[in-house]
Amino acid sequence: MVFIDSQAALRALRQSPRKNSSSGSLLALARREIIRWLEADAARSLHLAWVPGHKNIEGNDYADEMAKKGSSALRADIRVGRRWTSLAKAKRRAKEQMLRRWKSEWSANDRHGEYRRLRTQPPSLTPAPHLGSLPRRALGLWLQAKTGHGDFSPYHQRPHFKHPDAHLRCRCGRQKTRLHPLTCPTFIQHQHLLDPARLSSGRLNYEYLFNDKKGIALFAEYATISRAYSCNMTT
Repeated sequence: MVFIDSQAALRALRQSPRKNSSSGSLLALARREIIRWLEADAARSLHLAWVPGHKNIEGNDYADEMAKKGSSALRADIRVGRRWTSLAKAKRRAKEQMLRRWKSEWSANDRHGEYRRLRTQPPSLTPAPHLGSLPRRALGLWLQAKTGHGDFSPYHQRPHFKHPDAHLRCRCGRQKTRLHPLTCPTFIQHQHLLDPARLSSGRLNYEYLFNDKKGIALFAEYATISRAYSCNMTT
């Protein structure tokens, strides 16, 4: 006979797998182990009963202590054997592992040096809240400019992914790099919008434009009004 002070746990152990809302949890696993134990010997039987908790019932404190020891041992088994874990915990571990590998990749891989030149913050699995407030098109242009994955000459001329029909030059005749639209003389009438992002030397502070909340807003405003990131030789 097993006494349990949780009625929800009792219901989960008694219900069929299809009705058991705790499927995949330790309760579902315990249910399967109990059934396996009973089926191994027809002479075996098990009775589950509810007992109220914290009612000064003799043996309750001792049972709680043993339950804590059992759960600690189970957690140790999980850490060592990786036999089972909850879905939520597995997802959390996967995300943490993914983020660690991502940070390691960006810090060690020279191929991403040009991208890292504009960033001041480590990689994150969730975007900053202020990015979500940008209009979709402005956010897309910002991402293209920051990553270099867009309508830019270096992107179109990658060794294994060349785009022979792409326009490689801006209307001004210069190559379309990801930062060129910010200083292109064709759009000089709009470049005063970027003045708050200029250093004392007059040069643009690209780290500010691509990492700071206010800088990103300046980039979005300039890109939207000037349409500098939509230019090519045919327009």
